[in-house]
Amino acid sequence: MEKSVKLWLRERNVYLGKKTKVSELDEFLLRVRSKVTSFDLIRIGEDSDGGYLLSDDFEGIDAYFSPGVSVETHFESALSSKGIMSHLADFSVDQPKWKEILLVLKRNFLALRMIRFT
Repeated sequence: MEKSVKLWLRERNVYLGKKTKVSELDEFLLRVRSKVTSFDLIRIGEDSDGGYLLSDDFEGIDAYFSPGVSVETHFESALSSKGIMSHLADFSVDQPKWKEILLVLKRNFLALRMIRFT
């Protein structure tokens, strides 16, 4: 019965998830805060939304993970040109526009709490 309820909810775009503890979120945010480096900043991605300033230091980076993307993959294309594999998770995207880049797309829905889409 549990599977049929989950299927019924999914068919109506209702997704359930466990709430993340505030302490775990605080710990995560402390780890990902910005740090001063000796590397120059470069812009990667779109000229408008989807572009990011990153340190020009990609040595030892083989892959990255992005939960929630779109069909635009300029950022991923730029990383692919540096040999970096993109792992994307987005339930709303069937297939990105670019096919020649190093890309793995999983149609997963990631959420911290119940969300209803209309």
